[in-house]
Order: sequence, then structure tokens, then C-alpha cells
Amino acid sequence: AARRRANPARFARVSASEMVERAWDVSCTFRVSLAEARRALSSGSSPEPDPFTPPPCASTFPAYAPREHFRFEVVHRSSRSAARVGRIHTPHGTIDTPAFVPVGTNAALKAVPHTSSLENAGLDLMFCNTYHLMLQPGIEAIEKAGGLHAFMNRASPLITDSGGVQIFSLGAPGAG
Repeated sequence: AARRRANPARFARVSASEMVERAWDVSCTFRVSLAEARRALSSGSSPEPDPFTPPPCASTFPAYAPREHFRFEVVHRSSRSAARVGRIHTPHGTIDTPAFVPVGTNAALKAVPHTSSLENAGLDLMFCNTYHLMLQPGIEAIEKAGGLHAFMNRASPLITDSGGVQIFSLGAPGAG
């Protein structure tokens, strides 16, 4: 692949400390080694990302800012251990912890009438598997329904996984 060329004039009059800072930024942005970033900056080109380098530096992410619509409240702390009872507040409702979290592989619990039984059981949170949702019913069907909450007809909190374990253990959809 062709490398993108940076404007060499941008780096013509910079101090050594500025060059190191810019190399650090390039290293974090393009996920390359600091040495490679320095070489690329001095030559006026941008490095190609290396898929085997670590993810971007934590310093490149925005600072943490508390949000009122997501928060954790400690209700009780054990005097004998690190255990605690709490509540997670979300825009879709409150989750008491610790909690039993059922797994709805394809956005449904097997053999459970969805709406009334779940509410009566006091299940504050339900887990959905992203990989299986991608296979069936598919992204388009969920988007067409207005999102996962609407697709499931559930107003209470949901949690999903990345699907990474299933991609590696079950394989990419449609692959051999």
C-alpha cells in the first residue's frame, strides 16, 4: 500500500521536545513503535499501522467524566470482606447487584414467556449474545425494529458481549 505523505514544512522548525511529543502522538495514533514514528516524521511520511502492535495509548483517550445517567451506588459494604451490595443506574432502569443475569442467545430466553414472566421474576438485567444476533435475526432486522430493546420488546436494561469468543470458537459466518 502506498504511504501517505505528511507535509514536511510542518516539521521544519520544531524543537527536539516537540518532535518527541509529535512522534508519541503518531505512535499512539498509528499503533507503531516510537522509533518508527520518529523515522516517519523526519522523512515527512506517515507510517502504516501494524496490526500486531498494542492498542492506542490510554493518554490519547478523553478524560473520564461522570455521567448522571450511568452510575453505581453502594448500598452496603461487608465488614468482613470486600463484598458489597449495590445498584447500577442506567437510562433503562436500575440493576440491583449482585444479580442473576439470564442469557438470551438470540434475544429471547428459551421456554420463558418474555414480558410478564421476566418482570415477575425480578430479572433486572438480561444478556444478549452479539455473534448469534448477527447470524439470526441479523443486524438489519434489529435496526428495522428500532434497536435491540424494541426488537425484544424490553424496556429494562440489556447487556451484550463483543462476540469475539464465538468468532474464534465457531468461526466467521459463512466460512467453510
